[in-house]
Amino acid sequence: MTGSAHDVETAIATANEAFDSAREYVESIEAEDMLQPDRVGVWSGKDLIIHIADWEAQAARILVDLANDRPETWLPEGVDGDTYNKQRVQEFAGTSIAEAMGYWTESHQQLIEAYRESGQDREDILFGLTRDHYRAHYPDFRHVKPFKGLSDDERAQLLANMDSAHQAFLQLIDSIDDDRLLEAETVGIWSGKDLIAHLGHWQQAAIDLTRELENDRPGKWPGEDGGNINEWNEALVEETRDQSLDEVRSEQQRRYDELRERISSSPFATRAAGIGATEFHYGLHIEDFEKLK
Repeated sequence: MTGSAHDVETAIATANEAFDSAREYVESIEAEDMLQPDRVGVWSGKDLIIHIADWEAQAARILVDLANDRPETWLPEGVDGDTYNKQRVQEFAGTSIAEAMGYWTESHQQLIEAYRESGQDREDILFGLTRDHYRAHYPDFRHVKPFKGLSDDERAQLLANMDSAHQAFLQLIDSIDDDRLLEAETVGIWSGKDLIAHLGHWQQAAIDLTRELENDRPGKWPGEDGGNINEWNEALVEETRDQSLDEVRSEQQRRYDELRERISSSPFATRAAGIGATEFHYGLHIEDFEKLK
C-alpha cells in the first residue's frame, strides 16, 4: 500500500460516511414508493439499490483481483455496461426491500474490507463506487420519494428571500466600475463579467431542474449526472466571452425573472431551486465581487 494506514482509514471513513448518509435518505422513503416501477427509467427504487450494491460487490472483487495480480476486468467479455446492469437487476427481481438493503450492507462491507486488506491504493475505486456513485443517484432517489409541494406561505417566503438576495446582488454590481468588471482574471481565471454570466447559468440550471420535475423526471443539477462540473462551468462561460457587459447582465436578469416566474407558479417549485440559484449562490461570490470595488 503506497498510502499510510492513516490514509487508508481516512479514506474508509469518508466512504462509510457517504454510505451512512445515503442509507439514511433511502430509509426515509416508504417501502411502497420504493417498489413503484418505472421511477428511475424502467427501474424502481429497489432496483436502484440492487444496482448500487452490485457495483460495490464488483469493486470489492476487483480489489481482490488486483491484489492477486489478476487483470482489472469489470465486465464479462462482450457485455456492455447497460446490458450488464439490466441483467443483474433482473436477477434480483424477486428480492424484497429488506433483502435489497441487506445486499447493499453486505456489498459495502465487502468493499471496505477489500480496500483495507488488499494493499491497493485505489481511492478511485473506493470513492467511485461509493461517494461518487451515491451522488449520481441522489436525484433518482429524490424522484422515487413522493414530491411535496410548497405551501402558500412557504412559496411567498421563498420568493421574498429570492427578491431580497437579487436586489442586494444588483446593488453590489452597480457599485463596481464597468472597467473592473471587464478586467480579465480578477476572479481566478474569470472576470467579473464572466462571474455574472456564471450566476445566470445556474439560474438556467434551476429552471431546467424544475421543468424536469414538471415532466415527471428526476430533477438534476449540473454534475449530478456524473459530468464534470468545472468543465460545465468553463464551457458555458466561454460561450459568453464575446458578449458585452450589458448583454451578460441583461441575460442574467432575464434568467432570474424566468426562474422567479417558475417558482411563483409551478406546482413543482422547490426551495432548493429558488434559493440554490439565488441567495445561496450569490452568497458564495459576494467576496469575489467585493474585491473588485
